Amino acid sequence: FNPNARSWAGAYGLMQLMPSVLDQFGIDTLASPEKNIEAGIKLIAYLDQQFDPSIPKDDRIKFILAAYNIGLGHVWDAQRLAEKYGQDPKKWDNVEYFLIQKKYPRYYLDPVVKNGACKGDLAVQYVKDVLHLYHHYSNIIASLEK
Repeated sequence: FNPNARSWAGAYGLMQLMPSVLDQFGIDTLASPEKNIEAGIKLIAYLDQQFDPSIPKDDRIKFILAAYNIGLGHVWDAQRLAEKYGQDPKKWDNVEYFLIQKKYPRYYLDPVVKNGACKGDLAVQYVKDVLHLYHHYSNIIASLEK
């Protein structure tokens, strides 16, 4: 865990937040790890509020993680594409598929898409990686509590 980390995309700190997100929450890019985590928590809470409350918890977490990684607009685009193609936009498996497809002109140039192309496959992998680590650490904690 590196509090001074900076990604190739320009994200800062432990929570790997983009400068625009840090600005949104009034936090300097060089702020303390505590402030970086505080901004990350605020962002997660904000993202949670942006999705339909009827989305089941297991799917909702995946929507939030994807939006945290690639941006809310791209996830909304994938939801609109899912709906357009007759899929349930509240199911992660459907939205995941269209998020990956947003690298192809047929999809990112579709009139329902408002945020252009994206590397959705990276966001989908991010979701899988975070959930894998969550389960891994949960298992370690559970084994220590025995």
